[in-house]
Amino acid sequence: MNFRSSMKLVSMMLVVMLLLPIIENYAMTNTVQANVPVIIEVDEDNVVVTDTNGMIVGIMQKGAKVIARSIGDGQVVIQWNGGIAKLQQEKVVESTDVDASQLNLVKESTNKLGEIKTSVNTPVYKDELKSDVLLTIEKDITYEVKDETNDFYTIHIGDRVGYLEKENVIFSQISEEVIEPQQNPLASGNGKSELQSLLTTKKEKSMFNTLADAQQLSEMSISVKQEFKSSDMYFEPTERLPIYDNSTGKLVLVGYLEKNQVYQRVSDYGDWHKIKYGNGFGFVWKENTKPATTSSIKNLNKGQLNSSRIFKATSILAVYDNSTGALVQFATLNKDVSYPIIKEDGDWYVIDVAGRLGHVYKPATKAEFTLEDQYFQPTERLPIYDNSTGKLVLVGYLEKDQVYQRVSDYGDWHKIMYGNGFGFVWKESSVPTSGNNLKNLNPGLSPSTVTFKAKSILAVYDNSSGGLVQFATLNLGVSY
Repeated sequence: MNFRSSMKLVSMMLVVMLLLPIIENYAMTNTVQANVPVIIEVDEDNVVVTDTNGMIVGIMQKGAKVIARSIGDGQVVIQWNGGIAKLQQEKVVESTDVDASQLNLVKESTNKLGEIKTSVNTPVYKDELKSDVLLTIEKDITYEVKDETNDFYTIHIGDRVGYLEKENVIFSQISEEVIEPQQNPLASGNGKSELQSLLTTKKEKSMFNTLADAQQLSEMSISVKQEFKSSDMYFEPTERLPIYDNSTGKLVLVGYLEKNQVYQRVSDYGDWHKIKYGNGFGFVWKENTKPATTSSIKNLNKGQLNSSRIFKATSILAVYDNSTGALVQFATLNKDVSYPIIKEDGDWYVIDVAGRLGHVYKPATKAEFTLEDQYFQPTERLPIYDNSTGKLVLVGYLEKDQVYQRVSDYGDWHKIMYGNGFGFVWKESSVPTSGNNLKNLNPGLSPSTVTFKAKSILAVYDNSSGGLVQFATLNLGVSY
């Protein structure tokens, strides 16, 4: 045996030794084991991780590596929070050349320190240096904590040790009391579940004696799955649901629908509801919803269409229903999402999310330009550049909150009239406007043949209101 073969054998033995505790633990908790665990690598971005109920609990990115406990029937099973979670088999590949000693695998099962609940979509890192993200856990997910450091909690995920930043989660201490289950907690003395007994009792009495009885039945019935028919056009989430946009060919998390609100769907889409989202469609996971009727929707969109105007959310954006006179949040748009508006309503934009009209706060957005926009308003003092020599030369400034006409859209720039040619200003630091309040618009006058050269920095004033209002600046040495 040569040196290379010896090293290969040693590496294989090391992988087996590191995986052995996982195999033993898995065998103890699972009576049927189809496959020996293997190291897998996610092969594309935004791969959805679902729990055993089909709820989306995490998102994995290309290159992330975890241990697959079994692979088959189109699914990959991984360790998740004391149980298991699943990925689509077609989204991963087996990693054959990885050094298992670098994966920080779980070596033994440990008691849990407590639990955390994610307050935002929370990345799980492979170490405290935050060098690689194993997975991003969705908001409002509860997970077992194994240990902690100064800034991180550690968890076991995909049979690896993962690190979550404390600032992104809410921690709760584990109770010292240990209750040993003597029997199925849902089983009553006659062998029926409490739900069955309650249903039978109330059926015999033909009514509920108290509101508490009705509430008890409602809470216990929540786990009774209600099947959707293709004719069902409305649904109600039983928990806060992520909205995914698939327009790029990948699932991108763009926002949320709220628990106990009712929404319209465009159609059934297998395990998903297809909903109206922007100028296209969004998708929400069907498992955590139940059929509903339109009767509770007061802000149903009955034909209002999107305009050509689009905004970009500059922060996480609440979408409100104000049909009752009060602002009731029914959806959320994530930061940096671009979305079409139907109309403006004072300090608000009116939009359509899942067939419902909603209001979003205009100052928390930035309007995007269309090719048809003729006027713009800087949100800060903007440099003017002259490109007539083939180089960008700073020649002056436009003032914040003033309104200007542009010749055309020029990619990331506005093309404006400047002297006998054109100037360019950066589009990002400006917003579209109507130009209705522009009092000193040039009615068509052409420049003369006379030019001057600025001997100092020159202020350019508008006196259409009877007072001098500076709206531009020309730099020293500029000829105009």
